[in-house]
Amino acid sequence: MANEFAILGVRVNAVSPGEIETESIQPETEALIPSIPLDRMGTPNDVAGTIYYLCSDDASYVTGTEVWVTGGLQLIIRPVERSISPTSCDIIPFTVHILRCMVTSDPWAHWCD
Repeated sequence: MANEFAILGVRVNAVSPGEIETESIQPETEALIPSIPLDRMGTPNDVAGTIYYLCSDDASYVTGTEVWVTGGLQLIIRPVERSISPTSCDIIPFTVHILRCMVTSDPWAHWCD
């Protein structure tokens, strides 16, 4: 996808958060904390800061990559291969739409209305 959209000036990246401290965290999740190299769960601000960086000019040469926001947990636990679920497929067009709206020279800017 990054290769296909690069010609339009659109960067495509993925953010993969780990255990993030939210209301939906289960009590058994706390047992993972000693396994996390940074010894804490992530916060929504940790994820938001990563996304903000990827959308900034500071990341203008970053495309086609996945950023793990896991406190290093991905170094310990190998990710399981998974197929794309329908939920993920539903998100992709929406994300591409938002990215298109961020490109100032977008010939399809009317999509952003």
